[in-house]
Amino acid sequence: MDSVRRRRRVTGEAPRRSVLYIESDERLSEPVTRRLRREGFDSISAKDAALGLKMSRERRFNVIITSLEPSQMNATVCLAIRRRSVNRSTPILAIAKEADEGDIVTVLDGGADDCLTVPFGASELFARMRALLRRRRLVEVGGDAPIKFSDFEIDRSKRMVRIGCKYVQLTYKGFELLHLMFSHPGVTMTRETLASQLWPERPSGFTRKVAGRDPGRL
Repeated sequence: MDSVRRRRRVTGEAPRRSVLYIESDERLSEPVTRRLRREGFDSISAKDAALGLKMSRERRFNVIITSLEPSQMNATVCLAIRRRSVNRSTPILAIAKEADEGDIVTVLDGGADDCLTVPFGASELFARMRALLRRRRLVEVGGDAPIKFSDFEIDRSKRMVRIGCKYVQLTYKGFELLHLMFSHPGVTMTRETLASQLWPERPSGFTRKVAGRDPGRL
């Protein structure tokens, strides 16, 4: 790995983006891992949730893919990554093999940025990964400076909400919604706009407006 990094520095070659692929079925993990590498990713696979969580705590990744059964296990893994790893802000794509709408909602609320349901094609998988990486770059450009007013604070880099001395526990999507609205004080947003930001994979159709709150009016 070090020799590869040295070669890239010398030649000016762009660094490969890293992917952690958590998949218990080796019949799926091996071909997907090979395809990821052909697409230009440094892909590392983990055969179960425990190993995937261990890797997520030891190394930063550009994207994490979790594909576990039952689907609720994806939510458990996502929540653990968000709370106790160096990849708390890393884009996570969950793959639901057998899931109904409730399972998908649980996975998204548990911390996944997107959820792909079986069956799907390789083109869709990589399109969704590219979309996650684009959104991540926009966040990095915009910065993750804490939002503070009086004794209220939202720190996105730590995924923390504090009111006075009390820390508030929120779901992943709940935190994202709160941060989005307080990042645009006084701006009126439609439910469709909020949904497109937080659930880009879900259908549109929401029309009622929700006004972003001004931190000065808590």
